[in-house]
Amino acid sequence: MNKSQSIKLLESEGWTKADAMRALEVIDFSGNADEITIRRAVSAFARTSHVIISAESYQELINRLEESEDMVFGQAAETALSQSTMIGTEAFTSALEHLANGET
Repeated sequence: MNKSQSIKLLESEGWTKADAMRALEVIDFSGNADEITIRRAVSAFARTSHVIISAESYQELINRLEESEDMVFGQAAETALSQSTMIGTEAFTSALEHLANGET
């Protein structure tokens, strides 16, 4: 693959052109770079790069994270409720009376 093809490949996977170009700077394209070489360079770039986003985008990400957590906790609560059993009011009242009278 040449550099142009490599950039197009990364763009098709959601990379910006600028990030693709930065990730590929370490590759010598004078020879024909193979896809493994490109993936290795991209992987190294992805591990070391920093993301700069606006405060609004950051807040949106935090809101989405909180919504996701709420959904997971809600599903866990629904599962726990569906798998739980309730004792009858008579048994509950009787148990409370025994406790109140000091019985064990």
